[in-house]
Amino acid sequence: MKTIKKLACVIMCLLLAVGASSCGRKVISEIDVNKKQIYVNAFDGGNGVEWLKKLASDFNVENDDSGYEVVIKEGLKYSTGDINTELKTGTDTAIYFTADPVIKDMISHDYLEDMTDVWAAKPDGEDGLTVEQKFKEPELYRQVFSGKGGEGRYGVPYSDSFMGLVYEHDRFLENNWYFYADGSDASGIVYQMGDIDDIDQVIF
Repeated sequence: MKTIKKLACVIMCLLLAVGASSCGRKVISEIDVNKKQIYVNAFDGGNGVEWLKKLASDFNVENDDSGYEVVIKEGLKYSTGDINTELKTGTDTAIYFTADPVIKDMISHDYLEDMTDVWAAKPDGEDGLTVEQKFKEPELYRQVFSGKGGEGRYGVPYSDSFMGLVYEHDRFLENNWYFYADGSDASGIVYQMGDIDDIDQVIF
């Protein structure tokens, strides 16, 4: 089973330069009974799954004679704890996508395949970058996806995000909720979205 998982990870990661973890229920493609299926549970989060379905479809067309086909399962928002439980009890899923890359316990129990060769692969050809070199923060991802002592690579990041504050700017203006960092009143300030000088001077 781990051999199949590794093959699946290599195929999908070289195709997508991505990969990682989640869990799903609904199969969203027909199955070719004459081929070995590589099941992928797709995390249906902010990125959706349409991009993954298209890549899987392209792979299946371009590799029609490989004997394998990628089958996408539309994922639920499962945590890695749920995935860990599924791996303990047995699953036909080869690749997981998730928004929660907490996988150290799965690594320690040898549930995941070492994907160091995927990190070292050059999907754009021998003169191109490795998959790892394409990461924005390779050192961070090495810590997240490595095993004990920094050995091995057991996942691949496939998305990025940032944390920020969203608020209703007009309402703050109407209610004079802005004030300067020194505590003085900032009522009457003319601040438009994108005015960097103003936003540097005002807090709320």
